[in-house]
Amino acid sequence: MYQSDGHNAPGGRDEHWKDAFVYCSSLTSVDLSNCTSIGDGAFTSSGLSGNLNLSSCTSVGQWVFKNCSGITSVTLSSSCTSIGWSAFELCTGLTSIDLSGCTTIGDWAFRMCTALTSINLSSCTSIGISAFRCCDSLTSVTFGTSITDIATGAFLDGNTGTIFNYSSSPHSVSYPHDDPADSEYEGEPFPNGVTAIWDDGMQTYMYTWNSPAGEWQ
Repeated sequence: MYQSDGHNAPGGRDEHWKDAFVYCSSLTSVDLSNCTSIGDGAFTSSGLSGNLNLSSCTSVGQWVFKNCSGITSVTLSSSCTSIGWSAFELCTGLTSIDLSGCTTIGDWAFRMCTALTSINLSSCTSIGISAFRCCDSLTSVTFGTSITDIATGAFLDGNTGTIFNYSSSPHSVSYPHDDPADSEYEGEPFPNGVTAIWDDGMQTYMYTWNSPAGEWQ
């Protein structure tokens, strides 16, 4: 097991250096509990498995744990506010991660995390392109009152039975509706026909996502 003491990496950088353990398939365990930041791609396609303790991290960089299919759960600090691009993309064994303290979820951050069943995004303000795309085991997603932007493809190609729980009106959120002819078009934020629920304290409202219109109806 590799153990971090939280000190600077070689070269004086205050993070674990980029690509340091990429493709280390025999590396199954690492103690990152004292680490405050981790370099981009540090553990991409490594053999990490089981629980990942990131209890001191304030942010998770780009593609840090991409394609680490053996990771089953992640412990995040409540002070971890951002998840970078593709940080946990293709972590197909990931079943549990508490994102309730995160304000920003990067593009493709959890794409194809096919074992995730529920996520709490109660502090999130923005969700990137295809961030949870192909997460086809998701049954419940919770948004807080701070959510303002949900990008194209964010939850596309997932479970059509997923319930999206809002703490404020779904119509107060921006849902980019890109031109399908655009080469970078990632599709609608949600699968057509999924359900949103909003309880304003006096009444419960239910909506259905209409892809052609690009809105909750």
